[in-house]
Amino acid sequence: MVSASAAVVKHVTRFPGYRLCDSVVGMAIPDKAPRPDLDESKDVGETLAASAQARLRALDAMLGGVAHDLNNALSVVLMNLDIMQQDGAVMAKHGRRIDGMLDAMTGASALVRHLLSFSHSRRPEPEVVSLAEVLPSLAELLQVAIGREVDIVIEAADVGPCCVLVDQASFEVAVVHTALQLSAAMPAGGMITFELHKGEAPYDQVSLSIVAVPHGVQPDTARHNPDLKLIEHFARDASGRMVSAANGANSHRVVIHLPACAETTTV
Repeated sequence: MVSASAAVVKHVTRFPGYRLCDSVVGMAIPDKAPRPDLDESKDVGETLAASAQARLRALDAMLGGVAHDLNNALSVVLMNLDIMQQDGAVMAKHGRRIDGMLDAMTGASALVRHLLSFSHSRRPEPEVVSLAEVLPSLAELLQVAIGREVDIVIEAADVGPCCVLVDQASFEVAVVHTALQLSAAMPAGGMITFELHKGEAPYDQVSLSIVAVPHGVQPDTARHNPDLKLIEHFARDASGRMVSAANGANSHRVVIHLPACAETTTV
C-alpha cells in the first residue's frame, strides 16, 4: 500500500534501444530521496573506472591501427627512395633532395615505431636491449612530447652498452610514462636527467635513474604524487626492482635496477 504522502508515477517516456515493460502499475517516489550508501558510491566509482578503461582500450586500438597504416605508407616511400638512390642519373640531378627526403622519412619511421610500442595489443617479447643505445632516441621523443620548458639530459659516460633482457616496447612505455608524470610537477620548467650506471660483480646489474629537478618556484597546483605503478610493474616483470624518493614537493628520483646480461658483464 502506497502512503498518501507519496506520489505515484503512471507515465514512462520510452527511449529507442531500451526495453521497457508494456505497462507500469505504479512507482512510489518518497518525499525525501534516501542518501546513497557506501555500497552505491562504490558501484558508481567502479562504473566510472570501467568506463575509463574502455575508453583507453578504444584509444589503444585506434592508435595501433593508425600507426600500422602509417607504417605501411612510409615503407612504400622508403622503398622508392632507396630505388632512386641506386639510379646515378637521378642522384646526380636530385641527390640532395632525395637524401633529405630519406632522412625525414627515416625519422618519421622511427616515430611510428614508438607509436606501435605504445599499442598494448601485442605480447611482450624479451630481448637483449642496450639501454645506452635506446635512451637517445627515447629522449628525443620525450623532448617533443614534454616541450622545451623541460630539458631532457642523458648522463651515461663510460658505462658501456648496459645490456638487459627486457621487452623494449614495455621499457619505452614505462620510461615515457614516468617522465611525463614527473614533468607534470614542473609546469614552470625544469630538467629531467637519465643517469645510467653499471654495477660491479658479484652484483651485476644495470641501474637507470630518472631525476626531475624543477627550475625556480613552481605553482602550488603542480604539486602531486607521480603515478609510478607502471614502471614498478615493469621492473618487477623484468626480475628487477624500482625505488623512488622525493626531495621537496616537485623534485623526484626514480631508479630501476635490472639484471645485467652477459653482454654487459663481459665488456
